[in-house]
Amino acid sequence: YEYLSEVLKIAKNLQKIITLENDDKVYNASDVLNLCEELNIPMTLDYHHYLCNNEKEKLKDLLPRIIKTWENTVFNPKMHFSSPKSKLKKEFRSHHDYIDSNSFIDFLNKIKFINKDFDVMIEAKAKDEALFKLVRELKYKTNYEFIDETTFII
Repeated sequence: YEYLSEVLKIAKNLQKIITLENDDKVYNASDVLNLCEELNIPMTLDYHHYLCNNEKEKLKDLLPRIIKTWENTVFNPKMHFSSPKSKLKKEFRSHHDYIDSNSFIDFLNKIKFINKDFDVMIEAKAKDEALFKLVRELKYKTNYEFIDETTFII
């Protein structure tokens, strides 16, 4: 923390364009959130990394604080979502080619209580193909109101 804190003090202009994200091995969501709050920079929640690396923190407790880190920006809060390659421990950290739509819907149901616009970036090996497959499945499985091809209201 001390090193990063010093770097950001030297380069204040970086604070206007940088966000930090929790990772799947070392820096969990609580670690990164505490640093973001201390440095007054936004945090991007990576949900897959949260599942891989957490200390039993409840997402519902972390999320309001994560959202608050975006208050002094002009951007919507950002989150990342990916599906594990396999449920097996050794492949759980790896990203699947596609997004499991049921897991994505469960994720949205867990976070919709924040009642605020936010952006979810999907991380999948199949890139655009994965996005459009997910959208087709969401349209079939949910009653979300689609605003355009990939934007919807839950």
